[in-house]
Amino acid sequence: MRYYSEQRIDGVAISPLDGFNLPDLAFLKRFPEIEMLVVLHSEIVDISAVNCLPYLKYLQLTGEFKQEVIVENFPSLRELRVRWTPRLRFGGRLAALRTLSLSNYRTKTKDLSGLVALPGLQELELVQTSISSLTGIDRFLGLMRLSCSYLPKLLSIAPIAETFAGRSLTTLEFDHCPKISDHYVVRLIKTLKVLHFNYCGEVQSLRFLNELPLLEDFRFVGSDVVDGDLRPCLSIPSVGFVDRAHYSHRFADFEKRT
Repeated sequence: MRYYSEQRIDGVAISPLDGFNLPDLAFLKRFPEIEMLVVLHSEIVDISAVNCLPYLKYLQLTGEFKQEVIVENFPSLRELRVRWTPRLRFGGRLAALRTLSLSNYRTKTKDLSGLVALPGLQELELVQTSISSLTGIDRFLGLMRLSCSYLPKLLSIAPIAETFAGRSLTTLEFDHCPKISDHYVVRLIKTLKVLHFNYCGEVQSLRFLNELPLLEDFRFVGSDVVDGDLRPCLSIPSVGFVDRAHYSHRFADFEKRT
């Protein structure tokens, strides 16, 4: 921390498994000006002192911490990356928050309706959660990027199309969401530039791509286009997929394009 002060570094990273041996983070109270903090394996150490850093702009906590983290204590926070726990207290408007990465989110409603409304949020990442619906996504009307990875029970993405038709969403990424059945509804989001359906089960047809005039990057690695017609991809500058016998085109056909 002496080096941190002398060099005027913005951030600190702490790892109990890589040399940090104190039982808590109480020493942080002497450095309230810290703007960036990463705590790895937060379940091993008492992180209560994190709440005493009012100028935080970036906070990343890995592991399921045992103490409360009161996010409204950080009015300048722009990026938050955490594992969900009931000990994570939002509250307040969080007007500065632009990026939220949330893993292992659990809720009785099996959707997003229990999350605090963050209309100014621009990027939302959901990782390894058992929700079956994206109902409640309208709590984040300012989103420009939505990423959903390892949502094994997600059935429908219709709430996204209904919410962001005519809005500013430009990037939509799904990875290992094998039960999605209505891929085609994204045709309503005319602002899309990046669309990924990697390892997302069977896509009946790609005809919906013809209704996305701004699309620049489309990937469906590990997914199966049932009708095999890849012609709708020909006008998209960047395409990624794995060859299948019934596809109308091979990946090499897209690599040859100039």
